[in-house]
Amino acid sequence: MARYIELAPLGRRFLALLLDGVLLTLIYVIASNTDFRYGFSFSWVARGTGSIVVWRYFLSLLFAQIPTFIYFLVLETVTNGLTLGKSVMGVRVAENGQPASRKACLIRNVVRLVDYLPVSYLVGILSVSVDRKMRRVGDIVAGTVVVRWPIRERPNPSPAPRTVYPSSTKVPRKASSPSKTRSPPT
Repeated sequence: MARYIELAPLGRRFLALLLDGVLLTLIYVIASNTDFRYGFSFSWVARGTGSIVVWRYFLSLLFAQIPTFIYFLVLETVTNGLTLGKSVMGVRVAENGQPASRKACLIRNVVRLVDYLPVSYLVGILSVSVDRKMRRVGDIVAGTVVVRWPIRERPNPSPAPRTVYPSSTKVPRKASSPSKTRSPPT
């Protein structure tokens, strides 16, 4: 049996991300209901005028992404490429056919910020659709891919069967016809 690595299909990757998103949403809801959100209120965002409001808005978006960043960074680093969604969907971040190293997971998740640009993961989606290994920018920089996990065994291909014909089906090379024999001249 030979081991082979299969890239994770986009559907599985999307469902894993969706499951992680649902979990993160639950965390946000619980945190906001217990007023544990970020230790301060975002009411300061709307105060001010013009460019101050815009900068405060971008700063609030940055703070809103911190739990997501920490979730992926911590789980993928500690578990060598797994999150809860990836684990349920049977996919993992891999590096050279092995679970991704902590360093690769760290690099991958730091560059995740680029994948989120400009909005709604657009750079990441474009990167996955263009790259033949379906890698986002973070994967390209870290040298990782998302694969099905665990690695499955594939039986070695059997050699082509020898063709054996029974002797009754052999066809002679030349058909024999009664030939007239000549007698040599004397």
